[in-house]
Amino acid sequence: MSLARNLLRGSGANLVDHGVKMAAIFFITPLMRHSLTDAGYGSWLLAMNVIGYFLLLDAGVTFTSARFFAVAVGSGDNRKQGIIAHEARRILRFISAAIFTCTVAALPLMPWIASSQFSALEVSSPLAICGTITAIRFAFRMPLVLLRAHVRYDLLAYASILRTVAQTGIMAWMLLSDHGLIGAAIAHGSGELLELFLQSWFVKSVPRSNTSNQSTEETTEIRKSLFKYSNAVLMFNVGDILRLQATPLLISRMFGVSQVPVYSIGLRLITMLEDLINALFGGQVLSGFSQLHGAGKHPELVYKFRRVTRLTSCFAACAIAGMVIIGKPFIIRWMGQDFEQAHEIMLILAVPYALRFMQYPSHSLLYAVGMPYICLWVNLIGGFISLLLSLTLAPIFGLHGVVMGTFFEMLIVYLFVMPWMVTRITQINPVIHLFLDIIWPGTKALVFPLFFAWLLADWLQPRYDFLSFFSLGYAVTFAITAPWISFDKSERRTLWATITSILRL
Repeated sequence: MSLARNLLRGSGANLVDHGVKMAAIFFITPLMRHSLTDAGYGSWLLAMNVIGYFLLLDAGVTFTSARFFAVAVGSGDNRKQGIIAHEARRILRFISAAIFTCTVAALPLMPWIASSQFSALEVSSPLAICGTITAIRFAFRMPLVLLRAHVRYDLLAYASILRTVAQTGIMAWMLLSDHGLIGAAIAHGSGELLELFLQSWFVKSVPRSNTSNQSTEETTEIRKSLFKYSNAVLMFNVGDILRLQATPLLISRMFGVSQVPVYSIGLRLITMLEDLINALFGGQVLSGFSQLHGAGKHPELVYKFRRVTRLTSCFAACAIAGMVIIGKPFIIRWMGQDFEQAHEIMLILAVPYALRFMQYPSHSLLYAVGMPYICLWVNLIGGFISLLLSLTLAPIFGLHGVVMGTFFEMLIVYLFVMPWMVTRITQINPVIHLFLDIIWPGTKALVFPLFFAWLLADWLQPRYDFLSFFSLGYAVTFAITAPWISFDKSERRTLWATITSILRL
């Protein structure tokens, strides 16, 4: 199967996967809050946050292995593929043991950071169960790496869809049966194990690599390259941890665990949108860029990067604007009037995240060509700055001050730093890239959707039927007008060919 067809198939399947996940989140989140109470739901979020810290132990190995394997696939080097697979499998098993050890060590901390309304067993069970399952997933993570490297994101999406459906059903049953935090953890873990099994089954459809006749020198050199690149990814991830995952712990200690869900809901729609953009323009674009780089097709790589960036900019600008417009009535209808403050958090973060999403392919480009190092230092330093600003502003502005630190830091990075970093690869003037490839296409694509939103502003009421009609009209307006406003004739033909190909899959 061709690279282009794999990319199309992956984008279509990922879109369906994201839709299923969104439906599951919209259904399960109010049920968890009602069944567990605000304090219990906050404790659940904190446990998931702690597991997020454990994922740092991955040290970028999963991402790096998929990227290196994709480059080897693009160059047709079967011998190198085998060595990479062998080394990655060995490292991932070591990471699995480390995550399990950290899970056991962190269990005594949960009664201290979580709500005192629950017993130590209850608040520790999500971490114990889900942390153990996470360790198991790393021990058997190679199917995920191989499917990513072969751009079989469609198979990964199918496994994710089945996991989400099963997980949602089990979770609902556990919560409605009053099994509390322990039941929720069992439901979550069951879904994760199902997805792991499906990935192991689907990986049988991709070519297997041979690890025979390896030279010690060659293996050592590849191992060093993997560690060097994965360390760069790790440092990048630390920045995101400091920017986002430290925030719930800060809120819990300063304002109480019951305020963690308010922050989480305010960020939830934004992170769901990021998942959607990642599904369309993330992993498969990285693998595609990596294969082009591995084949030595630099002019084609730059050309495709600029086209994908313009498409991403249009979609991201309209999506985040629509999210902001319907955010308040939707949150009130979804979670209740007492979560109105969550929309204020969303408003603070909307602009910097819009700039981040509009430049999503830039990250893939930097990693694909093996130049993430400037990006990682910017992200790492930015994470520290964001955390320090949050600590400084929180006593002055309360919960709003916590997210204002992220606002200022991300605004600087995506207005100035990221366009400059891309210039090192594309040789495009950063100002021209920022305005012609990012801001201008997104701005043009917004004209008619915002006009539609202004005409139907009265439909913005906290009712699902009104919000659904408004959202559908907004999306249709974007889909009809954006290609004619923001794309040239050639790009419209490519977009239409992409859509029809996805529909045929």
